Amino acid sequence: MQWRPKVLAETEFPRNGTTAEKLRFMLQYAVLAPSVNNTQPWKFSIANDVISLYADRSRALAVTDPQHRELTISCGAALEHIAIAIKHFGFSPLVEQFPDPDNPDLLAQIRIGSMSKNSADDALFFYGMARRQTWRRKFGSRSISNEMFANLVMSAANSEVWIDMLDGPVRREEVARLIGEADLIQGHDQRFREELLQWITISGAHRHDGMPGTARGHTLVGSIFDFLMFKKKDSGPHRAVTDRRLIGQSRLLAIIGTVDDEPAAWLEAGRSLVRLLLRARSAGISASFFGQVVQVAETREKLAKLAGDHGHPQLVLRLGYATSNRITTPRRALEKVILATPPPPRRP
Repeated sequence: MQWRPKVLAETEFPRNGTTAEKLRFMLQYAVLAPSVNNTQPWKFSIANDVISLYADRSRALAVTDPQHRELTISCGAALEHIAIAIKHFGFSPLVEQFPDPDNPDLLAQIRIGSMSKNSADDALFFYGMARRQTWRRKFGSRSISNEMFANLVMSAANSEVWIDMLDGPVRREEVARLIGEADLIQGHDQRFREELLQWITISGAHRHDGMPGTARGHTLVGSIFDFLMFKKKDSGPHRAVTDRRLIGQSRLLAIIGTVDDEPAAWLEAGRSLVRLLLRARSAGISASFFGQVVQVAETREKLAKLAGDHGHPQLVLRLGYATSNRITTPRRALEKVILATPPPPRRP
């Protein structure tokens, strides 16, 4: 069973409640954000009419993500979900990123600002949050127009974040080669396989995080086979073949990158990612990710050169039209991620 918390109807928003009650209501949208391996590596506290967003480093991937780069990107996605919810309910979000230089776990603080008018884009993003899905299966045959990609870039790119469409057979083939190279490197690493298996679950397993077999595109029997493949001494060739097949039929491949390569840039990359995904969702487009190519240092460096050496690749994603809207990943309940009191600072 894939458990997801029930999202309260927007009509239940406590307009006459306290600011803290409003903020708690908005946090239910934060837990719907995408995260690496569906680790959901965030915690929140509400105090003095402020949401504080903390990195939950107990959920970090020590082998896959030793610098906590993808963890921070995931938290940036949750941050953007909160900002979108605040806008939808008629307020301006006041966001301060990294408010305490001596506490690297405190990634952001969010307040409700003055009342503001909800735009068409705000509504589009808001209603997309509950409907967005990561689609790891084969896409339908419908292509994505250049105009649509331009709209995605317009929604997500800014002075810190850039997006590169991997067009043309030569560039796509080169990216496929790099992804396959990363698959082989990771698959040969026993520590990586053991870490990944902590977050892969067989279809029907009851847990509130991780990637169940159905979300990875498998039946019950297929998810058992997939799980056993990852337990093998070297699962890289199997992953490389699977990923090359997915690349070959993907409607669009893109890189999201940043000018800098430090926590503030990673957080911004997560926020931009959400805007791209939700803009895509409004057009019926879904996405999934090729994380391995930016998780392995050698292939990430080669990918940067392929993208023109104008920054640091943070994410590679494939986009297309899903053939179903029923695939979801589980989420932890809001009560599991809200802290009763702020945690003591963890000094760098």
